Amino acid sequence: MINLTRKLVQPVVCAIGFLSLSANAQSVPAPDVDPAISGWPHALKPHNLPFSHTSGKKVGAYFTEWGTVNPGFQVADIPAQNLTHLYYAFIPVCGNNPSLQSANPQGHALLVRQCAGKPDYSVVIHDKFAALEKSYPGDHSGQPYRGIFGQLSRLKQVHPHLKILPSVGGWTLSDPLYDIGTEPAARAVFIDSIIGFIRTYDFFDGIDIDWEFPGGGGATAGLGSPQDGAGFAILMRELRLALNQLAAETGREYELAAAMSGGLEKLRLIDWEQAAPHMDYINLMTYDYYGAGSKLMGHHTGLFAAAAAANTGRSADEAVQYLLSRGVPPGKVTLGVAMYGRGWQDVNGVKGNNPFSGSATASISEGEAGSLNYKQLEANFIGGSEASGINGFTVGWDDNAKASYIWNPATNTLISLDTPRSVRAKGAYILQHQLGGIFAWELAGDNGHILNAMHQGLDHSHKKE
Repeated sequence: MINLTRKLVQPVVCAIGFLSLSANAQSVPAPDVDPAISGWPHALKPHNLPFSHTSGKKVGAYFTEWGTVNPGFQVADIPAQNLTHLYYAFIPVCGNNPSLQSANPQGHALLVRQCAGKPDYSVVIHDKFAALEKSYPGDHSGQPYRGIFGQLSRLKQVHPHLKILPSVGGWTLSDPLYDIGTEPAARAVFIDSIIGFIRTYDFFDGIDIDWEFPGGGGATAGLGSPQDGAGFAILMRELRLALNQLAAETGREYELAAAMSGGLEKLRLIDWEQAAPHMDYINLMTYDYYGAGSKLMGHHTGLFAAAAAANTGRSADEAVQYLLSRGVPPGKVTLGVAMYGRGWQDVNGVKGNNPFSGSATASISEGEAGSLNYKQLEANFIGGSEASGINGFTVGWDDNAKASYIWNPATNTLISLDTPRSVRAKGAYILQHQLGGIFAWELAGDNGHILNAMHQGLDHSHKKE
């Protein structure tokens, strides 16, 4: 990803906090803010087309807290009418967070300060200023909070169909989830805290767990155990019970989702027979199959395995078929789209016309961890949503993997990415296998063309406004 903070390093946050409101705060779809704000709902941005949502499938996307600062993507920029689900990244958990400490010492110090006096395994807000305090047009003294959360509450008012879920965890914030999954006392504190959180910030419609990853293989080496697979299922069951109790109080419905690895190595570690019945959606992160500093090249977000894939178990189809073989209902499975590309430079030893046949000495130097967001790729290397390449780059297509890439033989640079063509292929696959829908990481990386393709792949027609 261009903004790969989801998988790598969270940027320095301003001040971290969790506004402590009464646990008995009125549970209504939005807090007491002025619903008649001039300019709401906001118009779609230039490349975003309006679609008729005829398939009934989920069309979701992640929105990042830090993205409001860099690159400056605001709630007002969210194409909410074209989404059914919005995931807010990320909500951290108090406790031992060595991944964050290593990746972002200043952010970790602020988190420790915020968690002072709170029990381990409580949830908090990472950037208090951004989430609760920054002023936006229409803010006034009578509202309970401002910032991103104030904007999201307005978004919910004008787009009541939109399900907004806080996402707990992420690459550098998953460490406490290992205890939460396996230790009943830790889990009880966490569940009580997250339920209080969504009761307080009642524009939220449920919980998304982004534990990376049950069984290990996350940012902190050594974390993970064979008990995590069963622990994940227990966490899903107990969260579902807690959400049902909250629903009985409020009269609303709440969803439970989890972002899961799209690789078989990690999917096999989960007790799906016990977990899936309690979940509304399993968001398969069918991206990051290759890249992130590795010299091993492949399609980072391929729908199918390439003919000569370097590894097995790293494609969307393999992940989906595995879950279906474990009895997971297809309607609960959603495919992930990457609004960013991953690439390599100094590629050598290429055979024929297949750049993936070569080897690389390093990831591309641009972006974070060898990645660039889609709108940068389209502007600088592709030349348009359906163009064939510019500036020495050619857009390629692997018909076996149904995956796109761009290649510059003069500079020996190769980038794997989702394009509208590959995204439409994912949509067709979703319809073919009657899956639950599609989602993307993350909105700030798109110029509208990827989200448009998500709808086009699901056979949603363009509508006139």
